[in-house]
Amino acid sequence: MAEHYRERISLAEAARIGCLSPYHFHRLFTATFGQTPHEFLTGRRIEEAKRRLVTGRETALEVCLDLGFQSPTTFSACFRTRVGCGPREYRASMRRLFPVPSAWYAEAVPYCYIRLFGVTSKQQD
Repeated sequence: MAEHYRERISLAEAARIGCLSPYHFHRLFTATFGQTPHEFLTGRRIEEAKRRLVTGRETALEVCLDLGFQSPTTFSACFRTRVGCGPREYRASMRRLFPVPSAWYAEAVPYCYIRLFGVTSKQQD
């Protein structure tokens, strides 16, 4: 499920792959991971959406459709419930904190290297 989070995965299909009935799969999954399979997939999709909204150039609609949400309204409501703000608000606030593309750059390159060689994010573009 974690690898195929972009696809529509039915409970019956996941249970079939796990060689369990849908009821037992749901029950065991929830007991093991502390969340339902649907909550797990939604959480995985939202985390990926957060990453892509900050680091990518895609619109919120493109991210929504690529991650398997049924509609932009569903995506926005789900995002707002889990994150506390809408996708556009999240992108704007995160980009104020971490200007793109330097957000990934600052995490990927040690500060001592940047300081020693004077490399800036504009030089790497």
